[in-house]
This record gives sequence, C-alpha cells and structure tokens, in this order.
Amino acid sequence: VAAGTFVDATAGWLGTFSNHPLYLFTSDNSTPSMTVATDGHVGIGSSTPADVLQVGSFASAQDNYISVKTQGGNVQRAGLRLKHFDDDDGFTLVSDETLNQFQVIRHPSAPQEVAMSINRLDGNVGMNATSPGARLDVYSEGLTDGTNSIAVSGKGKAVGNEQVFGLVGTADGTGSTGRVFGVYGTAFGAAE
Repeated sequence: VAAGTFVDATAGWLGTFSNHPLYLFTSDNSTPSMTVATDGHVGIGSSTPADVLQVGSFASAQDNYISVKTQGGNVQRAGLRLKHFDDDDGFTLVSDETLNQFQVIRHPSAPQEVAMSINRLDGNVGMNATSPGARLDVYSEGLTDGTNSIAVSGKGKAVGNEQVFGLVGTADGTGSTGRVFGVYGTAFGAAE
C-alpha cells in the first residue's frame, strides 16, 4: 500500500498511490470512520460503500440520519436535489422554513412546479397545491386530458360478497352515529 500527500497548482492532495481504499479514522481506532473506495464511492460508517455516498451499514446497530441544517430566522431552506441528465430534469426535496412546508418539487424540464407540499404547522397535504387548505387538497387548473381527477384503483380479495376500494369517509361526533359520507368506488368483473 502506498499513500501520500502532495500539492500542485490547483489543490492539495491526500490519497493512495496503489489500488487500495483510503480510510480515515479517529482515536487510534482500527475501524474506519470514513472510506474513499478505489471506485470513488464514499462511505461514512462503512468500509465498503456500495453507492456514491453511503451512510451507515446493515451491521450498524443504531439509527442513522443525514442532517441538512440552516441558521433559521424564517428565511432559510434546506433540501436535496435529485437530478437526471441536467439541472432541469428531476426532483428537489425542500424543507422551506419561509412557508413552513416540506415540498417535493418536480422539474419536468422547465419550469419547476410543486408536485406535493406538507404544511409543518397543521399537517395539510397538497397535491399541486402550494397552500393546502384541507387535510388533502388536490389542485388542477386548465387540464383537458383527464389528468385533473383522483383515481383510486386496485385489485384485491373480496370481503364477504363485496370488493371494496375507493375514497370513503365516516362521520364522527354528535348526531353522526351511523352516518357515512364520501366518494365510493365500485368493482366490476368476475370474482377470483
């Protein structure tokens, strides 16, 4: 194993000159805290990272979290960008302190749009709704191709003589005993 450091006109370098991983350790410990594998994969808490970045391993008997932290003050956002092909294609996961929301932003080329949002204060969820006004708020505008609807479908086993799926709500409270409201789905076809 050959390791070393050097400096050139662009940067300082630390690494191995042989075909071996680079381990970083603390407290004179023989277990690496961080690994840079020969294929460039980085492991934190793993000496054999299987992905470009791996945190922890299946042998770890503890919870593992990745934190992205900001200063606060209702002006910061923290997130994770998942991109394909270029910066205009993919998804961004954002915790937006200015809006008190968690958002999944869709990048279908340009422009970006909020595909889902969860309000941190009241728990309301919005699909294409940036300010959800109900527990589930699905918003669409100007769509003529049938994509402005909610579809519930499935294949399951019958319960008694019925196969039931769909959107169902039940009433709870004074004067609502036994009352059911909501949107129901009906199954068609031969029983299995």
